Amino acid sequence: MGRKTGAPRDVHFPQIIYHQLGPPEEKACDEKDQESGEEPKFSGLRVTPCEAILSSLYMLVLVVAVIMAGGLLIFLLPSFHRPLYTCGNSIEQANQKGCSFDVLTKTWLPAACSRHYEHEFADFPATLNMTEWKYWTDLTTEEEITDEDMAVFAETKPRGQVSWVSTMRMHLAHCAFGLMRRSAALDAGERLDLATAPLDHTQHCIELLLEAAMRAPGIDESMAQGKVIFGAC
Repeated sequence: MGRKTGAPRDVHFPQIIYHQLGPPEEKACDEKDQESGEEPKFSGLRVTPCEAILSSLYMLVLVVAVIMAGGLLIFLLPSFHRPLYTCGNSIEQANQKGCSFDVLTKTWLPAACSRHYEHEFADFPATLNMTEWKYWTDLTTEEEITDEDMAVFAETKPRGQVSWVSTMRMHLAHCAFGLMRRSAALDAGERLDLATAPLDHTQHCIELLLEAAMRAPGIDESMAQGKVIFGAC
C-alpha cells in the first residue's frame, strides 16, 4: 500500500511516570517521533523506542530503590525487634531472672549481656603487685568494702546515690577494660550492657585515659613508629 498523506492521526500511548522522573527526555522523544513523519504501526501493544528506553530507566530506578530499602530494613529490623532484658528491682528478682553481679561495671546484668574482660579487670591488680582493687564506702576511706558488699547496694542504696569510692588507678582500668568490652561485643554482635554502651561514657573514658597518658613520664621520647599504606573503610 502507498504511504498515507495528510496530518498524522493523534496516537496516545500509555504514560509511565515514576515520581515525574524524566519529563524533558520524554518530550524530546515525542518530538522526535513526530518529526519522523511515520505513523506508528501496531502488532498487539507496541511502544516507540524512546518510550521503551524511558520505561527501562524507570524500572531500573524502581529496582534500585527497592534493593536499597530492603537492605536498610535488614540492617535496622534486628534492633527494632530486640527485646530489652532487665534484672528487676531486687536481688531476689535478679536471681530469678538469671542475672549476676558484674564487677567491671558494678551492675547486675542478665546472662545474655556480654561479660568480656570482667575477669581480666578483676585479675589486673596482680600485674601491679596488688592483691585486689580497693573500695570504700566514702571518701574518708575508713570503711573498706568488697565486690560482694557492693552487689547488695543495688537494693539497699537509693538509685543514683554514690555508694562506693575507689582509686583513680581502678577508674582508669575500668575505662580501659570497658572500652575493650564495647569493642568485642559490637564486633561479635552481642548484647552490650547499658552502663558500657552509651557514647557519652565512651567519650568520658577516652578523655580520662588520654589525660592520664599525656602526664606520663617519657612520652616525648622518640619511641613511636608507624607505616603509611593505602587504606580502605
